[in-house]
Amino acid sequence: MIKYTSVWARARKWGVGYFWSPADVINLEPINVLDAEAQREGPINFRINVPIAGTQNKLYFYTILDSEDVDFDTTALAAKAEFLLGNYEVGLGAYYRYDTAERAMLTLTGPLGDFDIFGEAMVSRGSAKTFVTSIAPNGTISKRTDDDVRDSLFFSASAGFLYSNSNENLTIVGQYYYNGEGYSNSDRDSLVSQAKLAIAAAFPNPATMASLSASLSSLISGSGQHYAALMLSKGELFSLEDLSASVIAMANLSDLSGLVKPSISWSVVDNFKLTLSPMFLFGPSGSGEFSMAGDLVNLSLGASVSASF
Repeated sequence: MIKYTSVWARARKWGVGYFWSPADVINLEPINVLDAEAQREGPINFRINVPIAGTQNKLYFYTILDSEDVDFDTTALAAKAEFLLGNYEVGLGAYYRYDTAERAMLTLTGPLGDFDIFGEAMVSRGSAKTFVTSIAPNGTISKRTDDDVRDSLFFSASAGFLYSNSNENLTIVGQYYYNGEGYSNSDRDSLVSQAKLAIAAAFPNPATMASLSASLSSLISGSGQHYAALMLSKGELFSLEDLSASVIAMANLSDLSGLVKPSISWSVVDNFKLTLSPMFLFGPSGSGEFSMAGDLVNLSLGASVSASF
């Protein structure tokens, strides 16, 4: 007899990545790489959980609703299997919705010496992304929509590691991400140059310039094919229980731009913390994803106060 449970809930993430998670095909809200552990709100779903008797393997079946437009065409179906291979956990899943790209995913997690390693991959038929193909001097923007790439296959993958030492209060996370929906270096450089020429020509026309600037911002963000990130976190800094520090470094390896964000936090009293966090941006001036707005190295300074009750 097969036992199962069913529940209405918010969908949990499917992926295992820390900074990027291409295999998280049911939760389309991206991870905030500067606050990767922040909770993300998943879609409303009806989930059936089917454990396989005599094993730790499980099957999941989802019906995912669009809360803003509940209809047959906007309802997605998904299924996932989780099973153990020795010390490693493997996940296989698929996602289908009538009006968007179908996706399949694979995840792997497990120990390797003192490290926990993770990897994931995703392939989709079609893409929800709109690709810019050219920007004319008069500001006309040509694009490839989801209908244009409906029969194209896109592959994305990621791999990384996590090291945690509770005795030293030290955590290190590193990850590489291949973005299958990114632009090649030559295409991206050409589009950025075209956009800059069009923006310069449209300077007297605020409406056209605003449209072009928005398109350029959209083009630059997440436009690379290769990314990497590293995070180090240390608690009880200098043997002080209330002092902690961390640093996040992330780079677009396609254009050699990136950011470094160190931070230091002081827990003044219970539930009240002060944080100081400067951020350094680096890369080629005027064309790097992270350094687009300025010179080779930019510095910004941030501070925050958090309290919980």
